[in-house]
Amino acid sequence: MAREDQPLSLGGLVETLGVQLIRSLTGSTAFDRSVSVPVVYDPLDELPDIPGGVLLMAGIDPSTLESATVLKAAADRGFCAVVIKSRGSDHDEIVRLARGIPISVL
Repeated sequence: MAREDQPLSLGGLVETLGVQLIRSLTGSTAFDRSVSVPVVYDPLDELPDIPGGVLLMAGIDPSTLESATVLKAAADRGFCAVVIKSRGSDHDEIVRLARGIPISVL
């Protein structure tokens, strides 16, 4: 939990929300980074530069090339995490890709 005078870390966000709602698929990668704002991914919009952003990728199958491309773009633009909803899809590839870049998959 963040103190009032300190920004919330990604690890603190995951802890606050709890494992019933969200869990990390990439361990503690980027957990020490400060979280800024959530952003809902829309393929029709250009992804902005948002250091510490958390990209919500609901509606994208995590086993597709699109999800890998979005993951890399988010990391390049300073996001600390992407949130996927697997719905039973294979998420191993996006998790493998994330381990090579400084971004967490939740």
